[in-house]
Amino acid sequence: MNRSRVAKRYDRATTHCERAIAKDEITRADLSNMHATMDAVRPGDLYRQIQTLTKQLERMALAKAPAPVKPRVKRAFNERL
Repeated sequence: MNRSRVAKRYDRATTHCERAIAKDEITRADLSNMHATMDAVRPGDLYRQIQTLTKQLERMALAKAPAPVKPRVKRAFNERL
């Protein structure tokens, strides 16, 4: 049996912004706006903000009183109907 091996080659991973910038249809003004927006994004700050909000949510969830226990249904009573 002849088993051929296929070498898979993938393109370099790019962000949505990088793919949009590579397009020829983008105007200079749009390119400038996109670059300014991407330069303003701070991944470390976003990560710290997400972590802070996650901790707050966890504290709120743990501080919440548990749901009250519902009384059991008397099945014999319901079956007589």
